[in-house]
Amino acid sequence: MGTNETEVNAARTIAQDGLRWAVTLTLGLASCGHAKLVDDGATVTIPAGGFVMGSSGVERANATELSVRAGTYGRHSVRALEAELAPHTVEVATFAIMTRPVTQAEYQIYVFNTGSPEPYVDPHVWAQMETGYDYAEVERTLWAHGAPKPEHARHPTVLVTREEAGEYCKWWGHNRNGHGSLPTEAQWEKAARGSDGRVFPWGNHFVPGLVNSAEAGIGRSVAAGSRDATASPYGVLDMAGNVFEWTRTRFMPSGWVVKGGGFNADAAASRAAARHGRPGEQRHPAIGFRCAVIPYT
Repeated sequence: MGTNETEVNAARTIAQDGLRWAVTLTLGLASCGHAKLVDDGATVTIPAGGFVMGSSGVERANATELSVRAGTYGRHSVRALEAELAPHTVEVATFAIMTRPVTQAEYQIYVFNTGSPEPYVDPHVWAQMETGYDYAEVERTLWAHGAPKPEHARHPTVLVTREEAGEYCKWWGHNRNGHGSLPTEAQWEKAARGSDGRVFPWGNHFVPGLVNSAEAGIGRSVAAGSRDATASPYGVLDMAGNVFEWTRTRFMPSGWVVKGGGFNADAAASRAAARHGRPGEQRHPAIGFRCAVIPYT
């Protein structure tokens, strides 16, 4: 057997071991009552009806104060606030959405079953994106030998493009007898703030330390769905902080809307109305995703 073939077989064995580990972890946590953190495909149904989408002038003024207090206020803050939508009522049909973002353990199962590439971004490509972050931030989240690092298995899947995230959702939804997709911005925002127009998933005031935002000082993602106090009125978790999330809504003049804020962003970005635009092909250690699904008819 040649050297290359030996290496390929060894890599395949490692990947298979990684998948068995992910499944074992899933079953183990399920027996402990913590399956929602790994792979139970949990969703919550968001009822049809209208909700107030966007932010008022008062909310934006308060958001500015949050950024100033965090020491992060700058031109990017102004641009982000200018991109927010004016308050308006939006009618949304019934849909179901994941209770927390897709984990790396879940994405590994998808990669194993479909042959899709694992999350990755080349250091040269990363440098050209001019994100302001060192590649060391990326390396921390990279997989090893075809599997996520054990300490990151329950963390949100990152370093995937919007298209790759959407393909996962199609696969995931089909396996649940439904049309799976990334949520629209309106679906995402309603799931995050409910129908009463609240600023954050839990209410109208930011609570330091409640979410994994820049104010918390953690500087990295944490396990998906591990902060129950951040639940929205519908019981959806991680809609504020930890990692931004892809949607299937266009951001004008270019890019796609990401929502939710992240460990690298201040509290203002964690508001339900906050919205940022990112190129769909971008792979970032602070951008993950969750899926929405509508049953087949």
